[in-house]
Amino acid sequence: MNLKKYSCLLVIVVVTACKKTTPATTVSGTNTDADVYAVGNTFFNNITTATYWKNGVPATLPNASNFNSNGNGIAVQGNDVYVVGTYNGTSGIVDCYWKNGIITTLSNGGAYDSTNAIAVNGNDVYIVGVAGNKGVCWKNGVSLAFDNSATSIVYAITIQGNDIYMAGSTYITSLGNYVAAYWKNGIMSTLSDKRSVANGIAVNGADVHIAGGVVVPTQTNLGFYTGAYWRNGVYKKLAIDSLSLAGASAIALQGNDVYIAGSAEIYTSPSSFLPVAIYWKNGIATLLTNVAQNNSYAYAIATQGNDLYVGGGIDRTPGVATYWKNNAAVQLAPISGVSTVIKGLVVVPH
Repeated sequence: MNLKKYSCLLVIVVVTACKKTTPATTVSGTNTDADVYAVGNTFFNNITTATYWKNGVPATLPNASNFNSNGNGIAVQGNDVYVVGTYNGTSGIVDCYWKNGIITTLSNGGAYDSTNAIAVNGNDVYIVGVAGNKGVCWKNGVSLAFDNSATSIVYAITIQGNDIYMAGSTYITSLGNYVAAYWKNGIMSTLSDKRSVANGIAVNGADVHIAGGVVVPTQTNLGFYTGAYWRNGVYKKLAIDSLSLAGASAIALQGNDVYIAGSAEIYTSPSSFLPVAIYWKNGIATLLTNVAQNNSYAYAIATQGNDLYVGGGIDRTPGVATYWKNNAAVQLAPISGVSTVIKGLVVVPH
């Protein structure tokens, strides 16, 4: 599996005067009108630990091996907090989830296993990822049948009414590549005939919105991706300007507006690139830090009322898990000597 949602994207962006840039300002404190739940990792002494935060307060999540673990997605229903991720077991990477801090394993372990996203619908809990080189969807811990005959991986899930939508990638033998795909109630549709991936999915009525990345045709051999957005299967390139490339990680809807989070690599010289967290609103890009600041990344996005939240991290010494509320940066409880990052985000109104 060489298409991974959280892989670093090597991309080139030429900064021009027409680009919309909104540098963020670091602020402190928590919301008074909503609870912000974030999930990701802490890294200390070469050990990665799945962690979630509620309003900036961290809680590390236990696992059976006490070795590396990852938190990739989060959902909240009532008083219950669900986190999906993995830990390193004796037989490989083990798919798992935590409910209120209690771990449940979903696989026996494999080289590429990963649980990536979660959705809760009533009393049913849906978790997606990959196990044994095949995309998988568990409902209440039981693997569901769907069109995953080819090698595949699922990165995102959303539920609307009785319909289950998933997004990811599938390997097409005739192309020799993974391509972006989505599934509705188990039936797969591919989104591209080029090497590509679908990282996020959102549905509004009959419209299916998907965010991800596509290899730029002229740079296929170099493996460069450009941000991609599909609405009902129709592709649109996501960019900062006409010459830029960037990667899209997550998507959220608010009314008629489409928000997509991702990261760009700002070109500063032929041998220097600076990663910058970014989001697009209806295709218009906004940078969340400026080129002169520390490297930054955006992996998650959520809306609540009129507020926009983007989650990721800022490279410092150590790295700091950060979310941006309406473009203003909020650092999550820095832990002395520990690097942290956000991969998933949920905002729950009071």
